[in-house]
Amino acid sequence: MSEDALITREQRGNISVLTMVYRPYNLLGPKLINAIVEQIEAAQNAGSRAIVLRSGLRHFSAGADLDIFDKRVEQGSGDTDGENRRLNGVEFLRFMELLPIPLIASVHGVCLGGGLELALSCDYIIAASSAKIGSVEATLGLHPLLGGIQRQVQRIGALRAKEMSMLARRYDAPTLEKWGLINLDGSRRIAGEGDHGDRRGIRARSDAGPRGDQGTRPTSPSTTVSPPPTRRWQGCRRRSGRRKI
Repeated sequence: MSEDALITREQRGNISVLTMVYRPYNLLGPKLINAIVEQIEAAQNAGSRAIVLRSGLRHFSAGADLDIFDKRVEQGSGDTDGENRRLNGVEFLRFMELLPIPLIASVHGVCLGGGLELALSCDYIIAASSAKIGSVEATLGLHPLLGGIQRQVQRIGALRAKEMSMLARRYDAPTLEKWGLINLDGSRRIAGEGDHGDRRGIRARSDAGPRGDQGTRPTSPSTTVSPPPTRRWQGCRRRSGRRKI
């Protein structure tokens, strides 16, 4: 596997585990989207009966890479032809939803903005105790652009979806499991695992495949980071010269 790879794929029986390692925070943009599509197609070709999508970094995804929008503004055009995209954002999430095999998002750390939209396109969402999840686009004067509001309505109803999209709060796993946005608060259901609480295999829809292990990497209790000054993402807020996720 190349050191420059944005996603690694590990085959565990009939289950493929895709690990995002696009530093610093798995920002969703053309590069990461292309890599996810490529690895999912490879998993299908390998005969996988289920796919787990997780992060090998401190956070699942801090949202969209806003540098893309800055470049479009500088060019004075919304044309995406020069971005080397296989699929645009809407087409990509539709591709994820229409996969003929189960797709499981294993979430730890922050999962914000476009990162949440990515997780919502999966069949199941499992969250560790470190997870902080939210639609934070409103802090930038935006709203979820890729169908995130509609997918939230499907899972938790219109009122909760309005709260998430309009107030831009970050929620923990127990709250969102109670609402129905995520399928499993792993840290509460699996005693003794701590931040590895996601370690429960998901059986394929056919019930024919073996159980897999998509445990998440333990993370620090603190979720405050100082990102590189040249990168911007959806989940950032300026406070006293630092950006807090």
